Amino acid sequence: MFAANVILFGVIIVFFSYHRASFDGDWNGPTVATMALTAATIVMAAVTLMVGIIAIWGYATLREQAENIARETAQDAVDEMRRQIALLSIGTAPNDDNGETETLGYGEDS
Repeated sequence: MFAANVILFGVIIVFFSYHRASFDGDWNGPTVATMALTAATIVMAAVTLMVGIIAIWGYATLREQAENIARETAQDAVDEMRRQIALLSIGTAPNDDNGETETLGYGEDS
């Protein structure tokens, strides 16, 4: 990106060194308004481009974070289910902190 900016700057310098800009015309109201609106349009286009780039970057970051959270949540659920299956296979039911037996969510006590 930096190299593209340097090359563009060089092209502009070469262009304006051979084709000098002159403002010999009248500086009446419509000319000034046209120049101001043109400058505002260029600035708004640049701002819009930056906002678009930031939006794409933000979306990619949010998607990556959501995938990480989903992966961690799924892994926690798998680990908990493995723990319950391991306890059931050795004949003990998992208990919570109050000493009550947990259920597997299928209507049967484990």
